[in-house]
This record gives sequence, C-alpha cells and structure tokens, in this order.
Amino acid sequence: MTTVATDLDKIQANLHDSGVLWPRTELLRWYSDAYRDLLSRSRAFTRISLFDVPGRFAYSIAHDWEDRHTATTQWKFSIASYNAQRQGTYQWETEAMDGVTPTNSLVGITQQWERAYTGETDRHFRFGLKKDHERIKRLAWDNALLSPVSVRELDESDDAWMRRVGDPTWWTPGTGRSREFEIYEIKTDYNQGYEHQNYEQGIPRYITGARTYSMTVGSYYPTNAYGYTTSGDSDHLVNTTPAVLSGMGWRFTKAAADTANGFGTQIWEKQQLDGDTLTAGSTVGSYGWESEFGADEVSFGVGAIRGITSPDRQYLAIWSGTGQYQFIGGIRQFMSSDNALTAYETVLPDSDLMESDTPEMIPGRLQKYLRYYVLHRAFGRIGEGQNPELALHYLQRYMRGVVLLQKLADVAHKDRIYVKDPVAEVDMRPSRVRLPSTFERIF
Repeated sequence: MTTVATDLDKIQANLHDSGVLWPRTELLRWYSDAYRDLLSRSRAFTRISLFDVPGRFAYSIAHDWEDRHTATTQWKFSIASYNAQRQGTYQWETEAMDGVTPTNSLVGITQQWERAYTGETDRHFRFGLKKDHERIKRLAWDNALLSPVSVRELDESDDAWMRRVGDPTWWTPGTGRSREFEIYEIKTDYNQGYEHQNYEQGIPRYITGARTYSMTVGSYYPTNAYGYTTSGDSDHLVNTTPAVLSGMGWRFTKAAADTANGFGTQIWEKQQLDGDTLTAGSTVGSYGWESEFGADEVSFGVGAIRGITSPDRQYLAIWSGTGQYQFIGGIRQFMSSDNALTAYETVLPDSDLMESDTPEMIPGRLQKYLRYYVLHRAFGRIGEGQNPELALHYLQRYMRGVVLLQKLADVAHKDRIYVKDPVAEVDMRPSRVRLPSTFERIF
C-alpha cells in the first residue's frame, strides 16, 4: 500500500496546484475524513471482541470529565445528584444530598467484577467498548446469538430487569454512556477465559490447563548451559547475587502430579509417585548434546508462542492495539468465547492519518476512492478553484467505491457459517432452468 504522502502528491498533480489554492494540511484533513466516511458508510471493517463476565473496565471514574484522561474503556460508577454537581456511590447518599430522608439502598460497586463477591446492586450490568468502536453488528453469549431489544421494551416488562439473574437472551445499548451495552438476563458468576500470570513481566512462555498442549519447534535445536533437578536448585544457583550459573537451564526430572510428592528422573518414577501403572524407562541425560550418545532427544521451547491449533476448536488471532493492523509481535492476551460475550463490531480509525501512515483498514486498490473524495471536497469548496461539475463528478466516483466496499463486506458476511456444533455438508440439487414466459411452447 502507498502512503498518504504519495496520495497527496497525486491529488496535487490533478489539481495542478502546489499548495497555493489548497494547502496540503487541508488536503490531509479531507483525506482523513474520506477514510472515516468510507469505512462508516460501508461498515466493511469488522473486529471480533471478547468480553469476560462480569464486564471488565480499565478505568472506573466518578466524574464525566475524568474520561478525557483515560486511554481505553472506562465506567462511571457514581450516581449524579444536586444538579449533577455532586456524585455518590449509594442511592441513600443521593437522597441525603438532595435533602430527602435516606432509605436503605443496595450495595454500591466501583467495578463490574465486584458483583461476583457482593450482594444485589442497583447498578446496570454494562460492558465497555473501545474508543474506535462505531456499531455492533452481532452479539453472542457462549457462542449463541443474542437478539437486540430496546430499553423501553424491557422497562415495560420489568422495572428491575437490570438485576435479573439468568442466561442472557437479549442485549441493548442501554441508557448509559456511549460505547457501552447491557445484556438481559445477567450472569454474576465470575468467568475468565484464561488467567495471565505475571503478565506484567513479558510475553507468555508456558500454557497449562485442563486441555493437552503440545509444543512444535523449528529446526533450531540449542543445547542447555546447565541441568538441575528441582526448582530450588535453579533458584539457588541462578537467582542469587552474584549468580553461580548463567545461560539456559533445563530441569531434566519429571514432577509428580502433586509436587509435594517429589520428582523423578525416569517416567516410571513419576508413575510410581502418582500411583499409576509403571512402564519401562529410557536413557535420560542432563544436557541436550547427550542425545548424540544415546540419551533421549530434547527439543527446548526457545522463543515465543506463535500459534495454537486444535482439531476440536478454532483459535483465531485478533489484532489489538494502536498503529498498523498487522499480526506481528508476541501474544499479549488470551480470550475465549466459552461462557463469555463475543461481539462483531464495526470500527473506525481512532486518530487522524499522518502523511507517513497508510490506510490499512481498506484494500490497497481502493485508495483511489479516497483521492476522489478529496478532489470532490477541493472542487466543491467555495472560493477560487471552485468547479461544481468536477466536484459532482468526483463525488459520483467516490460513491462507486462505497458501493464496491459494501459488496465486498456482504460477500465476506455470506461466506460465514455460524454454528454451535459441526454439521455435515448436504448435497444441494441445482435449481432447474426457468425459461422466459415468451418462450415458444409446443402444445
């Protein structure tokens, strides 16, 4: 894809202007407008977002002005009172500040996940969307589709619908702040797809859980610098000042299912510690290079996790962050659609384009339509250089790009198959040819 600067050069060449009538900064602003307008009209760029239950917010704020100092999702937990000049955590505080005799109120919370550890609360069950969100196209709970509903319909059926516990069936934008939504009924059990341990120290190196994970490495087979039998050996020899050993270590022993029972060198030792049936062992070395002399070959998992596959379920890499939309770098977060919310949402760029950027949310061959939009705005601007005929011409060409991108999005949408369980393919009989009504018939 070409950069914005290259497109601006082409636009100035078509305008036969070097910035005298149409400043380059103005063209750049129109180019950013074209980028957002094309994505907004076509709704072509869809992102899959997963939400643990209850909802997680990065920031919890008490006043509206605090949201301008937050970088991502935020939830206003407080209740406004006294003409919105004061905020309270409980409803009785609002009554007291407004001069009304306080009454008993439900539990107040500052984060949605606190629902799992408190009693009933009067706060709405909300989930936050990122700042680049535009609209929700589809929402599912535990891979089952949720239907949209208005707040008025829920209010007509129940005045406390935001507190009803059960399996979610509906979703609504709610009456809260923008980029939030609610579900009905609610799930207050604490659900988290994966627990990220020591996530502040870097990228994941090890995966554990009820499923079986196998490791596949490339052709790089390094050897270890030292071997050890228990984690205590490693802590004593490496994590000391000064360190006795350095480099990559390898624990060549096998831990029992309950590490309190100890470790073993042979597989039958581990089986004996676990109370399992014993099987024959093999030659075990303490260094990788000993495989050349009869020991078991060792493949060290050096590096980062690059992908996860399974014949039973689908693993999808979802881009998240700022900058270019490319799947590069290390895995920073693991999410699951089981017992969680899955949102298919239309997103827009959350910042203006710079000349060194590329509009990566659209195919590269559609960048010409962004140039048509800028030319439409340039020729349609009142003043010197205005040309209504050319402005209309380039607007029509730009709208062709909107229709084309919509068709591309429709094709991608039709190709999706939403199912909960695998289904067998069914052979469909092709439809018969239908002749026009004016075709000759033989009686």
